[in-house]
Amino acid sequence: MRLIRPPDWVNMPWKNGGGTTSEIAIAQDGDAILWRLSTALVERDGPYSRFPDLMRISTAVEGNGTTLRDPASGEVVDIPPLTPTLLDGNIPWEARLTKGSIRHCNLVFDANRIRATARLLHVTGQIDQDLENSILFCISGKVSIADITCNPLDCLLWPQGRMTGDATVLALSIEALR
Repeated sequence: MRLIRPPDWVNMPWKNGGGTTSEIAIAQDGDAILWRLSTALVERDGPYSRFPDLMRISTAVEGNGTTLRDPASGEVVDIPPLTPTLLDGNIPWEARLTKGSIRHCNLVFDANRIRATARLLHVTGQIDQDLENSILFCISGKVSIADITCNPLDCLLWPQGRMTGDATVLALSIEALR
């Protein structure tokens, strides 16, 4: 297990000045991204970063969500709060904030090499969950596994054991395809 707290993140302001990305963890094969977990603090409407040949699971973990629009096809995708949403990284999405700034938790991955899923867990007391090949992102409250306690915005890679606490967490499953 590996605990990653916000001071450990690698912060990168956007070139367009519309927000900040904080890289939490990444797995690569040479220069190619296998998967990357990050948060994005979005302060105004604008283009959503493209990730050619990759997929993205985006979850609004703070704020009121966002609406994406593909200018080429007109397709519209809403990302309501606390709802993991799968997006094609090839599409040049235009984002419109629902009401004020937001924070997204984003898992970008190579779908030809990685199977990734996301689910929201509400932990009250003690629960048993299959956490094999998972990353936990604590959204609110506190959750403990073994002797490690996660506070809001903390991330636990490859947790093992029972979860206890009172928290909302995003469980991201990452599995290599064979």
